[in-house]
Amino acid sequence: MRKISFFVLVVIGLTDGAHAQDDPRAVVVKAIKAQGGEENMTKIRAGRSKLKGTLFDNGREIPFTGEEVFALPNQIKITLVVKTAPKGQSIVEVVDGDKGWISIDGQVKDADADALARLKQQAYLSRVIWLTPLLNDKEYKLSMLKEIKAGDRALVGVKVASKDQKDVSLYFDKENGLLVRLDYITKNNQGREVTQEDSFSDFVEVSGVKTPKKSVAFQDGKKLIELVVTEVEFPQSIPAKEFSKP
Repeated sequence: MRKISFFVLVVIGLTDGAHAQDDPRAVVVKAIKAQGGEENMTKIRAGRSKLKGTLFDNGREIPFTGEEVFALPNQIKITLVVKTAPKGQSIVEVVDGDKGWISIDGQVKDADADALARLKQQAYLSRVIWLTPLLNDKEYKLSMLKEIKAGDRALVGVKVASKDQKDVSLYFDKENGLLVRLDYITKNNQGREVTQEDSFSDFVEVSGVKTPKKSVAFQDGKKLIELVVTEVEFPQSIPAKEFSKP
């Protein structure tokens, strides 16, 4: 909902719809242009968003508020205040390069192997959905997926493969080029592998870049979270201490 690193448009004139449908790089180039273009995207190296939403857990709907902070290439901090009864709970999760830590109601600990793997996957997904690394870094292998439908909208798909990472499926609105869905394999809170689908909508322009205000996530077809971004900014940098373990 943020996510970054950017670009050289190596192909000129690839906005032709028929050609883009057959060439995954052309699909990504179109998406980059739709999202704001190389010049605007390359200026962004960090972001801060205010969040609110609902978690869905075994029939319960649990509201939350929070903040997400990122700094390229591999720092993310997510802070949530979950409004559970009888009292709320404060949760902080951080990945800082190869390290990670978690705080629950002020009790801080290093992330265990499973939690660190999940946090690192989120950092990886952040790079992928910022799109330009897909054109500029040789580690990514792109291939076309079958076109699908989301309501009355046609979506063009691109699969992203990378060494030591699970494949990621990106789906773009065929008409406007925006990235509107992300599918990938991850582990749930019980450590079981599940298929997660993240959908993005209600795009707004901030600092010349289109970013989604709303997202919905499903795991194995069951709704996991609904999220609204209430504020977003892209500062020049985030102090390193913000990601440091207390």
